[in-house]
Amino acid sequence: MPPLECRCPLTVNQATLKNPSNGDGPDDARVSFVLPADPEAPELVLPPGFDAPGFRADGAGARLGRGGAVAIDWPDGRACFYREYRHGGLFGSVLANRYLSDAPLREEIEACRRLLAAGVAVPEPVVGRVERRAISVSLALVTRRIPGRTLADELAHKGELACRELLRRLGAGIRRMHDAGFRHRDLHPGNVLLRDDGEVAIIDLEGGRWGGRPGDRTAIKSLARFGRYLEKHFGLSPSTRHAFALLAGYEPDVAQRKRLWSRLRSTYRTGMLFHRLAWLRRPWTPPPSSFSMPRGTRTRGAARE
Repeated sequence: MPPLECRCPLTVNQATLKNPSNGDGPDDARVSFVLPADPEAPELVLPPGFDAPGFRADGAGARLGRGGAVAIDWPDGRACFYREYRHGGLFGSVLANRYLSDAPLREEIEACRRLLAAGVAVPEPVVGRVERRAISVSLALVTRRIPGRTLADELAHKGELACRELLRRLGAGIRRMHDAGFRHRDLHPGNVLLRDDGEVAIIDLEGGRWGGRPGDRTAIKSLARFGRYLEKHFGLSPSTRHAFALLAGYEPDVAQRKRLWSRLRSTYRTGMLFHRLAWLRRPWTPPPSSFSMPRGTRTRGAARE
């Protein structure tokens, strides 16, 4: 069967194909697509079998987002990633890839569109895939591939100064995202790409929310969660230098940065009371002062990093 062609509409829409003749999946499965709103988009050509239940992408795996992604070459020549949605957290192993609706997919496509328009480096969506069964749906998103490596890979091979510079760039990228009004739900080094041009891109926007302002409570909790992830998965206890490097990119004003540091330190320490028991690891213990640096480091110089 030749690739399916469909024209992108002016608004996000679906093209439903019921019981495709070339599918090997269950008879009660239906496949539909969610297309980004782009009036100038060319005709979308889907790869063979993409409209069939049980489709699995065949390509090189990549550690991107929750559950990873598969690098594929789209029929029109674009390099893309195919990422299946999977639940995380406590019930992730039970729910796996089963969702009640396609709302998470639609919301992520819309978030990508709005953030790209605001100048934030995020993946460009190509098409969303929805496979419906009796009581659940499975979701997948195809995005254009962003050349680069994850921050997780970079941190594992960089020295102290290089790591701090990467965290500074990340802080600036997070601030642009927060200025646009978006809050990432699962910010960690695997969801951050260092592009070949040196810029930072943030991926896997599923479950993010709109609203708030830079430096608010939700923003602080997101930054603190990033630090806990470093300790849990990398065994890297975030130092004061790491924290200031991140905040230096996030907040250019020194006075505001001091206040953010105090709140971030308190939020991180409170959160670690639970995670220490969950991981059976020793948490990071910040300095006693609300604005102190390790011995031998000049406070003023660190605050301006």
